[in-house]
Amino acid sequence: LPDQLKFEGNIRTRLGKYLEAFVGELFVEETNIQIERRYSLYSHPLHDFMRCNLDFITQKGAIPVEIKASSVIATDSWENGNIPADYYWQCQHQMAVMGTDKAIICVLFLVLGEIRWSVIDRDEAAQDAMINLEKEFWRSITLDKQPRISHLDDPILNQRYKADDGG
Repeated sequence: LPDQLKFEGNIRTRLGKYLEAFVGELFVEETNIQIERRYSLYSHPLHDFMRCNLDFITQKGAIPVEIKASSVIATDSWENGNIPADYYWQCQHQMAVMGTDKAIICVLFLVLGEIRWSVIDRDEAAQDAMINLEKEFWRSITLDKQPRISHLDDPILNQRYKADDGG
């Protein structure tokens, strides 16, 4: 990559990476679900451009486990079982690549000193839409064309993320 595109990390990404092992330990203590690190780059069996790294994977069932550390400011986006959109799609991508029906996301709220975790189920319609968007994006890259920036016209995304009415 050109130097201007290389990302070496910042304090937040470094802290998140540093805390992954600790949050993983907390998850095991709370759930008794055994997990392990796998330092591998996984590829989708049909779409080689779709790849992922996993924070952890369960020893039983090979379910991806995504670890996050969040500030107290962001806790409202996690209320009532909600998962922030970017993390939801990250987990859907991991499930698509790995061929699993579930993923687990675990978040440490730093200021609150608590963890929460949720199981995310595979959503075939969402994954089909996501894969089509990723194909379109990758095609643009390989053709050296500017990729489409917004996918607000996508019916699956619009159904999941209805427009804010300002209320």
